[in-house]
Amino acid sequence: MDYYETLGVKPTATDDEIKSAFRLKAKEYHPDRGGDKAKFQQINEAYDTLKDNNKRKQYDYARSGARPNSFHFNINGQDFSSDQFGDVFSDLHSVFGDHFGFRQARRPVRNKDLNVTVELELRDLVSTVKKTLSLRHTTGERKLVDITLPPGAENNTTMRYRGLGDSAIPNLPPGDLFVGVRIKPERNFVAQGFNLMTTATIDAFMAMVGGKILVKTIDGKNISLTIPEGTQYGTVMNVPGYGLLDKTGKRANMLVQILVKIPENLTQDRLNTIRRMMGVDIEV
Repeated sequence: MDYYETLGVKPTATDDEIKSAFRLKAKEYHPDRGGDKAKFQQINEAYDTLKDNNKRKQYDYARSGARPNSFHFNINGQDFSSDQFGDVFSDLHSVFGDHFGFRQARRPVRNKDLNVTVELELRDLVSTVKKTLSLRHTTGERKLVDITLPPGAENNTTMRYRGLGDSAIPNLPPGDLFVGVRIKPERNFVAQGFNLMTTATIDAFMAMVGGKILVKTIDGKNISLTIPEGTQYGTVMNVPGYGLLDKTGKRANMLVQILVKIPENLTQDRLNTIRRMMGVDIEV
């Protein structure tokens, strides 16, 4: 996770710019306002580091990709890094230690985290989702990792996979992998939590006398749905077990909203039959 990207600021941002960006992001993603809890935690983590000058300097150093065994030294009050002058200063430091203004830079505690986004179809979420991802490490090398998204994966959430991040620096633990989930809109279904809403159209006669229709589920099955007599336009019928996987691993419900279509181009005989049923005089 890049703290500057998380807050939406540049690495050169001032303290006031960082504070202002944090307030806006925290307000947008606060769980009490219906925001993403995981994203809100990342925003707080980023601000906790960047608001502290010492922590920010250490983070900037690790973020720059400087060599783990590099060090800084001071000449007449001006800081220099051994990365600017090559290994000769590393040899000097090994001889003189911290004398003459040399000081050892803090080694990063682990490799960098990696971030990636996966796009899913709604139909993917009716079963456990497994993905193979190609990750680009800081060395430029690409590595394949297999991940499993837990039941109940939701749109615009981020999953953390410990130890699947960058491993460019030997002898340091690997970073973590953060996977952002984006779910594509579905033409015939709308997610309402873990339930799926769809529609079915019947004619006015079936709405009055009832009957059976076939409804297609998101995973391509046709199920029979009984329409009770006297069904009104907009009635929502609940079909258990055909929604998305919830956080317990069980499938939620499919909600079918009934739309009623008035028949068109009826013959005169059928119109007369309907008029008789309604007690309307038939013109001769």
